[in-house]
Amino acid sequence: MTKMGKLALCSTVLLACSGSAWAQDWSPYWAIGAQGFHAGDSAQHDSVYTIKAPDAQSSLRDGEGKLELLVHDKPVANLSDYAGALNLIEASWSSDSQAVFVNTSDGGDGGTWTTHVFVLENGAAREIPVATAVSSATKIKSDCIHNLGSSAWLEGHSQLLVIEQVPAGGCGSGGATAGYVLDVAGNKVTRTLSAKELKSDYAKYVGASPIANMSTVAEKPAPKKGKAKPKAKGEDKEKSSDA
Repeated sequence: MTKMGKLALCSTVLLACSGSAWAQDWSPYWAIGAQGFHAGDSAQHDSVYTIKAPDAQSSLRDGEGKLELLVHDKPVANLSDYAGALNLIEASWSSDSQAVFVNTSDGGDGGTWTTHVFVLENGAAREIPVATAVSSATKIKSDCIHNLGSSAWLEGHSQLLVIEQVPAGGCGSGGATAGYVLDVAGNKVTRTLSAKELKSDYAKYVGASPIANMSTVAEKPAPKKGKAKPKAKGEDKEKSSDA
């Protein structure tokens, strides 16, 4: 086989295998119940990838260089500016198909991760500024990157579980984690969760990576101060005489 023939064969194999390679690379990061464009119920049609809502009337679509939210096949929100590699995008629709969150990273697993939350109303999409609510309630004091990811819809789509985490490694506060239960309608944090509470009460929703990266150092109680040793008799007199 000629050199050009080998190159053509290699190109054909790469194109044929690229879809399966993406499928193997994708896995949930922040949300166990999330979907990716190459896994679960996603559909591939001529390099256009979709994640459909449970009622199949709305969808998240990646194709033609754009990441869009559609209602009845009509684009209602453009998320292209937030999108990085396809295997670093995850989405989860609420069970009533009225809301969706999309977690994206502009780097690798370490982030920076951001979350984008939309509620559908009268054929349009309203974005919920989750980052604003979390920044007002944050318990993490760090100058490092703060990654943000949604993990689960609670109570239909009235509440949302959001996780804030400093990437593990390369930072003094790496792994610092807090969780927040957000009232979606009012975009207000109604409960703040420690890393310990996330692990014990919400682990069924949270992806393996944030759990593994969690640090509970800040939650350890300060050591109890021991009782002062009683002074020996005559100790003060000895000190004064030495002076």
